[in-house]
Amino acid sequence: MKNFILIIIILLSLNIFSSSEDGYLDDLEKASLQLDSLSFFYLKSYDEIIKIDEPIVNDENLFTYYSKGYKFGALFYVGASYFEKGNYEKAKKYLNQAKQYEDDKNFLISHYYYYLGNLEESDKNYYQALDYYKKSKKYFYQFDDQNSKISFVLFYIGQIYLYNVNNYDSAIVYFEKILEFDKNMLSKTSQKDPRKDFEYLAYDYSRLGESYYYNKSYEKAKKNLFSAMQIGEKFPQEYSFNAFNYYLIGRVYYDQYNYDSSIVYFKKSLDNYKSLDSKKNVINLYDWLGLTYEQKYDYKQAEENYYQAYINAKEFYGEYDKKTINLKNKYEEVSGYSSGSYSYQDYSSGSGFRIKDEGFFVNLDYMRSVGRNYFGGGIGILEDGGGVYIGYYFSPAKEGETFGKYLPVVMLSGFNSFSLEFSCDLISLFDFSNNVNKSMSKPRCFGFGFSFGLLKFLNVKTQYFWSGGGGYSPKGVSINCGFRFFM
Repeated sequence: MKNFILIIIILLSLNIFSSSEDGYLDDLEKASLQLDSLSFFYLKSYDEIIKIDEPIVNDENLFTYYSKGYKFGALFYVGASYFEKGNYEKAKKYLNQAKQYEDDKNFLISHYYYYLGNLEESDKNYYQALDYYKKSKKYFYQFDDQNSKISFVLFYIGQIYLYNVNNYDSAIVYFEKILEFDKNMLSKTSQKDPRKDFEYLAYDYSRLGESYYYNKSYEKAKKNLFSAMQIGEKFPQEYSFNAFNYYLIGRVYYDQYNYDSSIVYFKKSLDNYKSLDSKKNVINLYDWLGLTYEQKYDYKQAEENYYQAYINAKEFYGEYDKKTINLKNKYEEVSGYSSGSYSYQDYSSGSGFRIKDEGFFVNLDYMRSVGRNYFGGGIGILEDGGGVYIGYYFSPAKEGETFGKYLPVVMLSGFNSFSLEFSCDLISLFDFSNNVNKSMSKPRCFGFGFSFGLLKFLNVKTQYFWSGGGGYSPKGVSINCGFRFFM
């Protein structure tokens, strides 16, 4: 009853039912209809609102006689009601019609832009959604800076920055504002309610932690994610929230190379997702556990988790789905699967190490070519089993007046502890002046190699060089022995 009286007072104080220059005076019946709409909206009786207001807004003759304020309100309530019922097409129709009657002195305008923001976000027009949400925020602060809806508006802005436009600095700014607003709002409640802490603060901390994670501020990420975890663990039945929060903590530890802690939280996340029977997330967690164990060189555990990821993906996505095939390949690589039959290879014996799937690396090499020694290395990147690097090698021996030099650009294709490499010498492509054999019009040097990761960092390679010229170019078959360090 108090809330209903408060609604009437707000309406009267804002003069929503006042007369306007573009229509006749509002009578008591019109005011009553508008009040009914607000009451039903407050009670979430969206069908009743549509029943009352939609016939009026679609009757051009009748609608003409209503004030600007009533027209805006009626169109807003019908549009917002259709939005709440999931009919976005009709919601957009009525809310767009309301635009011609909007008035920045009408308190409904803050809610109006809130729904416009929702519609644009659902259509993936994220920058337009941000514009509407920010207008909604502005008017909420203007009319009622304690309105709980402010928290939602700030949250939606933060989520767009975090997930859709990848502006993590802005996401952090807004999630910090949400956290401050929600803390202030909850501090004013007369009775402490742990459930409210979960509904507001836990999500604030989690999204803020996630924003810091993607911003690579790992310690701040952990601080906020642990704050979220402390609240979330008071509600163990909230499997979805706790599962995702544990997963994020696991990711932070993984990026900090703390694989033991990462495994602990990935397992907690996995248990929660199993309780939800969330197959997609279960597959993802088994995959992450396989990768983490692999980084620890615990290939037995890596094999088991990749296998679980694979069989779950086969059931969920289908045997020939790209995700399933990718997980099958990971499992086979680690398990030593060959010729269609299972055969576990003891990688821990030092017989070979899987090359890292992605990252920057530096090579330091000794290369023995025909009659000549080369020293040098290169820098490159590997990603998803393929990569490229540029090297520089120098030989102190002379051929004529020419020192041996070799500047290759190398394409790699890697799997397990092996990689295939194709190289082309940049010097031979662009500088012919140092060649001893001047009669060659287009001397070139190309190489094809087979590389094997003998130990964790030690790499050996055999190459065959075809060279059209003499001088600095490597000749024939060579052997490389060196180190490969990932950064």
